[in-house]
Amino acid sequence: QAVVGELGEYANLRKKVERGDLSFSEAAQQLADELADVVIYLDILAFRQGINLGQAVMDKWNRTSVKIGCSLALTPDD
Repeated sequence: QAVVGELGEYANLRKKVERGDLSFSEAAQQLADELADVVIYLDILAFRQGINLGQAVMDKWNRTSVKIGCSLALTPDD
């Protein structure tokens, strides 16, 4: 629920930028903070499930790169 809540906060702020209530530069730090909150809560969720989220993202990225014929690959040094 926390992840969805943070995504909602991001979406609400992004909506305000899209309709012109705020400029992107005015909202940039808040948008970054909301997305950071999403990642933090996802990491906590993954940890509680015994999943290394960083490793899972890297593995999925690399599988997708191979699937679409892209030469970009992530390594633990990235």
